Amino acid sequence: MTHHARLVKTLGSLVIAMTTTSALLGWIDPSPSAPESVPSYESMLAPARGVVGDDVSIRLDQWASVGVVPGPASTPNRLVATANRVASHFVVDLDGRFTRTPHWERQQHLPDAPSSVTIEVECAAEGRPMTRAQWYAVRALFAAVTSLVAPEGLAMPMHLHGEWARLYRVEPGEDLSRRQP
Repeated sequence: MTHHARLVKTLGSLVIAMTTTSALLGWIDPSPSAPESVPSYESMLAPARGVVGDDVSIRLDQWASVGVVPGPASTPNRLVATANRVASHFVVDLDGRFTRTPHWERQQHLPDAPSSVTIEVECAAEGRPMTRAQWYAVRALFAAVTSLVAPEGLAMPMHLHGEWARLYRVEPGEDLSRRQP
């Protein structure tokens, strides 16, 4: 019986020692965390051209500018965010991923901006600026739309509206096509 009790004590001590050591090593882990990966503007250009131009009959004469508007704040319940969406042609999420909407596929004008291609950028919180990934995505979409819609040699203005214009200290509707973040 003493042999069995000694074995249980030894195994119990071993388990406690290994668990404590593991917790301690996890707490003092010297390895750096992986830096947040932001795709480059150049890497977003080809996918943006695909999203803008693939399987869409673009009517060139109806688009005069690109508007960038903040979308609803991100919430854990994606149904709430979807229900509050503004009408737009493209949507950029918090990670800089972009999609086109049925409005672009059908080449529909939007009531708020009839001759403007509208890019909605999801917000982390009300009144917050775009992330770098979102800015690159917006610029890539802008370049793709401009290359397909604007006649050769003509520029298409990009406008930042409302609260973001005040946040970035620009006039609402100011041309931002060459401005850096």
